[in-house]
Amino acid sequence: MIYTLMGKDLAKKGVQFIAQSSEECKKCRYYPTCIKNLDIGRRYIVKEIKNKVFKCKLSGEVVLIGVEPAEIPLIVEKKKAIEGLMLKFKPLSEKKEELLNPQGLKEGDKIKITKVLEDYNKKMKKVMVRTV
Repeated sequence: MIYTLMGKDLAKKGVQFIAQSSEECKKCRYYPTCIKNLDIGRRYIVKEIKNKVFKCKLSGEVVLIGVEPAEIPLIVEKKKAIEGLMLKFKPLSEKKEELLNPQGLKEGDKIKITKVLEDYNKKMKKVMVRTV
């Protein structure tokens, strides 16, 4: 579990987000807890919410939350659609398209197929992956 801070109104179990930061964040005393533990550009899911409330100059009231890397939907060749298979991510498009080059994944990432879902077309299958 990774601990970070999130706006009090947004912090709900199951909420997914892409980690982001600003120059202002680097000057904040909460930076080591809030942003430093996260990999910018990665997708996370809220698993736990603590009752600790802090004041943030950018977001107002924030709470301590526990997060994990989120599962991300992706399409892969049918022959590679095997639960547990480890792959290196290579986008199927240069654009940030949900199933071809989803936010939260970067080219060269090591990913693991966690679930095999439905056919996308004759050659491709939809899967859920997680970075490892």
